[in-house]
Amino acid sequence: PYLDEVEFIAITDLAARMAALSTGEVDYIGRADLKTLGMLKRNPKVEIVEVTGYGHYTLPMNVTMAPFDNPDVRMALKWAINRQEIVDKIFLGHATVANDNPIAPAIKFAKDPQPQHSFDPEKAKHYLKKAGMENLKVDISVADAAFAGAVDAASLIRETAAQCGIDVNVVREAEDAYWDNVWLKKPWCASYWSGRATA
Repeated sequence: PYLDEVEFIAITDLAARMAALSTGEVDYIGRADLKTLGMLKRNPKVEIVEVTGYGHYTLPMNVTMAPFDNPDVRMALKWAINRQEIVDKIFLGHATVANDNPIAPAIKFAKDPQPQHSFDPEKAKHYLKKAGMENLKVDISVADAAFAGAVDAASLIRETAAQCGIDVNVVREAEDAYWDNVWLKKPWCASYWSGRATA
C-alpha cells in the first residue's frame, strides 16, 4: 500500500504514549507500559503484537568517574543485582536476562556470555573488599523515559544491593529532560539501546 506520509513522534512520557495509542492519536507505539498492558488489550481498536526484539535495557556506568573507574566496584554491583527478579517483577516476564551482552539472542551471531551474573551477596562483598571497601554508597539516576520500569528496577536494585553492603540512592530525574540532563552526564543511569546488527 502507498502512504502519502509517515510521521514519527517521540513521546518520552510513558503515560502520554499509552494514552496516544488508546485514543487513536498515534497508530503504533513501541515499548508499552507493561503495568497497563492489560487495559490496552481490552481496547478493540488496539492490537498487541509481542515480538522478540533486538533492543536492550541497560544501567551504564561511566568508567571514567569514581567509584565506577574501579573494575572491582563494577563487579560488586553486577553481583548485587537480582536480574531475574527484575525480569519477573518489573517486566512481568516479557524480557530475558542479557548478562551484559548488547547482542540480543534474536541476532544470528549472538553468544551467551560467561560467567552469568546472578544475585550473589557473597561475591558482591568479595569484590567490594577487593576494591578496598567494606561498604559503598552510590547514586543511580533514573526516569521511565529511559525505559518503562526503570525507576521500579532501580528500587529493586536498592533492596538487593543493601544485602551486599551497597547503599544505592535512587535519584528520580525529570522525564522530559532525562536525555539532556542525565545521559552521558551522570555516573550511573538507565538507558535503552535498539538492537544493532553484528558486523
